[in-house]
Amino acid sequence: PENPGGSFAGYTRTRFAWDVDESVPLGAGRERCMIESVDIYLDVWITLPRWEPPGPASQTLIAEWDRYLERLRVHEVGHKEIAVRLANEAARVTKGLIGPCGAVHGTADDWIAKIVTSEDGLQSAYDRSTRHGITQGAYLNLSV
Repeated sequence: PENPGGSFAGYTRTRFAWDVDESVPLGAGRERCMIESVDIYLDVWITLPRWEPPGPASQTLIAEWDRYLERLRVHEVGHKEIAVRLANEAARVTKGLIGPCGAVHGTADDWIAKIVTSEDGLQSAYDRSTRHGITQGAYLNLSV
């Protein structure tokens, strides 16, 4: 997939969608409604490199590649976990939301959109704090 912002060995891409399904009227006047059902959909694609060692590759180099690939996988799964956490938060803060019946769905949509919009900043902060996985061991030592 596209890899905006640079050239990296691994890449995680996410896509959110949601459906604020149902609200139930509350009280005798039925002017206020409560969101009863929210579905959050999250697609995650993780792209990792593949290497077919040539015949003369040393076992040490192959072992280093395997170590590196596992650490890169750990880093990319960290990106996935950020997105999953946001999806869960969006569902949590909107289910049970109460407001005017004509507006509560829009309010829930706005809250979810705000949470989802925060993803880019959180993903960037994760990359900065891990130096794109280097602090997690996602670097290839070619001196082996």
